[in-house]
Amino acid sequence: MRRCVWFAALPVVVLLIAGIAFDRRWLFMIPMLMCLVYPFVAVMAAWSQTATPDLAQSTRPHYVRITRRGIEIVPVADDITPDTRTVRYINAGDVSDTALSGQYVVLFLRGGSFMLIPLGSVENPDALIDTADSLVSATIR
Repeated sequence: MRRCVWFAALPVVVLLIAGIAFDRRWLFMIPMLMCLVYPFVAVMAAWSQTATPDLAQSTRPHYVRITRRGIEIVPVADDITPDTRTVRYINAGDVSDTALSGQYVVLFLRGGSFMLIPLGSVENPDALIDTADSLVSATIR
């Protein structure tokens, strides 16, 4: 959806052309489209993106282990039942790039998603940054 956001402008342009060329009543469809249809589509898109196992993995308690081979996301038991989460493993080949953003190490994953790892979650933030960078360099080799 991020790549094709320009696609949302096509109906507005068509209605604008129809309103100017044929009948001015078509121009009243533009505010209805912008205020009624697009917010509904945006909510449905957000819901479909957040209704994934990845969201449950990232919002419920877990801890992350970073090794030279990859990342392990290990769930911690909580009060929400049923807990069907399993250990998720991200290989070094799945990490395309890393960055430092504020108080987080950002791991950009292939496929357009990313992970935020707080620098305050470890005793030695420099070691976390070096280990995260080694995931990318392991992919390059």
